[in-house]
Amino acid sequence: MLHKTKQLLVILSALTLAGEISAHISLPYTDSDVSYSSVTSLEYRTPEQQLRYGEVPFQIGHLWLYKLTNTPSKLIVFIRGACWLNQPQMAHTFPAATALAQTCSAVWPIEYSRTGDPGGGWPDDYKVIKAGIQWIGNLSEYGINGENIVIVGHSAGGHLALLAGINFPNDNTGVGLAAIADIVKYASGTNDCETAAPLFMGSAFALTKESYRKATAVGLNFHCRTLLLHGTVDSIVNISQSVLPNATTSGLAEAGHFDWVHPGIKTSQTLLDSLEKLI
Repeated sequence: MLHKTKQLLVILSALTLAGEISAHISLPYTDSDVSYSSVTSLEYRTPEQQLRYGEVPFQIGHLWLYKLTNTPSKLIVFIRGACWLNQPQMAHTFPAATALAQTCSAVWPIEYSRTGDPGGGWPDDYKVIKAGIQWIGNLSEYGINGENIVIVGHSAGGHLALLAGINFPNDNTGVGLAAIADIVKYASGTNDCETAAPLFMGSAFALTKESYRKATAVGLNFHCRTLLLHGTVDSIVNISQSVLPNATTSGLAEAGHFDWVHPGIKTSQTLLDSLEKLI
């Protein structure tokens, strides 16, 4: 009884520190294959905390708390994409973070320096991401169970999330949403995001092959609970990127690239169902 009382006091203290959790946000249902602008137009809940996890200006995490329970909250680490570029800002992930916090668990989207920022690009971006995950131990005062997390990433963020899942095996799993797993193959493409890959890597593949090999998720020994969710009509990251040994791939018909960060759509329920089994 004393143990349970202590857990409840930790969570009540967290809510006091964070301020009252905002009112529930209703997110509208829409058809699949949505545009980026339809995501950015969505309403979202303001995060309960904005916390700095390092000395670099971009090392900021936003914390959405889950509803009050009698046990420490599980945590979803969310890594945004946007082709590894420093534009746009991460606010386009806030509606998704809102939905996850309202229905699943606490959410910790972490910002990081990207291509175009001082120190942005490979491998520094990845080092910053790892620092943001390691910093989770400091979230215990907000009622967060740092031993029970899932690392989720969208697009280029999915690329970083998959690599992080290898380095943090005790965190059970990584989830890639339209993730870029094979950066060598992706950097040879011609769409706007594909041409950003060599900028992120600092050169073309032919000039720094070893660096590209270290940055690709292909050939790594993934945890059997690693999950790849991808839309079959994604024109930015082809679904062929979501084929990795040991990982489970689920292709959702008619889903596009930005569907995974739009809560009012079929993909949102698919993601929630998947996370409930993993976390």
